[in-house]
Amino acid sequence: MILTLREKAAIQADPETVRAWLSDIENWPKINAKITSIAAEADRCVGELMFNGRKVEFAGIQERPDKDTFVCHIMFRDKQGKESRLDVTYSVKETRSGVVVTEEATFLEPIPMWAGLFIKFIARFGRSQGPTNLDNIAREVASRPEN
Repeated sequence: MILTLREKAAIQADPETVRAWLSDIENWPKINAKITSIAAEADRCVGELMFNGRKVEFAGIQERPDKDTFVCHIMFRDKQGKESRLDVTYSVKETRSGVVVTEEATFLEPIPMWAGLFIKFIARFGRSQGPTNLDNIAREVASRPEN
C-alpha cells in the first residue's frame, strides 16, 4: 500500500504571495521545524532533519507542473543507509475569501495495509502536537511585509 495524507487550510493572503513563498526551497525549514539544515541551488537541495531522535539526510528537487502546484520529490537516507522516498505536493486555489492551500504527502515505499489504515486513522482523529506545516505556511506568509 502506498500511503497519501492530505490536509487543507485557508490562508488569508494574496495568491501571488503564497505562490512566491512556496516556490522558494529555502523556506522548507520554516514549513517543517524538523529540518535542521538545508542548502539549495535553483530547484535542488540537500539537508538534514530530525526523525525519531535521529539525524536523517535528504535530497530534494522541486517541480512546478503549473502555476498553482508545487511538488517536492524528496529522498531520505538514514545513518544505516536505508533510503525512502516521499513526494509532497502543495496546491494553491484562489477562492472568494482568500486562498486554500492543500498539502498532500505521498510515501512512495510500500507499507502493509494495516499500517496505512492505522496511520490514516491517527491522522484523521488524533490531535496535532503543535502547529502543522500549513499552520507554519500561513504564519510565515502573513508575516511578509508585502502581504
